[in-house]
Amino acid sequence: FHPHSTLWPGCPCLFLTACLLLILLCLVLTQGPVLLSGDPVWILVVVLLLVLITGLTGVIWRQPQSSSPIYFKVPALPLLPLLSVFVNVYLMMQMTAGTWIVFGVWMLIGFVIYFAYGIQRSWVAIPT
Repeated sequence: FHPHSTLWPGCPCLFLTACLLLILLCLVLTQGPVLLSGDPVWILVVVLLLVLITGLTGVIWRQPQSSSPIYFKVPALPLLPLLSVFVNVYLMMQMTAGTWIVFGVWMLIGFVIYFAYGIQRSWVAIPT
């Protein structure tokens, strides 16, 4: 059984589009003082983004679900994944530049360790 056998082929694109719209919404929402000024353009942008995200979520939600029992299913699909994307991106938008620099340095150190260890001990590198 392939879990995506009944899935509409455009569904992953819809999810990615919803994630991009959520990122755009987070960018707009981080401009709090501008939004709270009551400018109708920003309010219209937020409402339009929310309507588009809600519509895409509804289309994704209407996709056929597998009736066969599987060991793990994401609960509240697609609401929980989209909500978690929104919360995490919004929190990331609140981070300062210094925090991003420290994060980048630690990620670089982690990648160097990961790839230095992995290249030496990969099954492909071991001669047979």
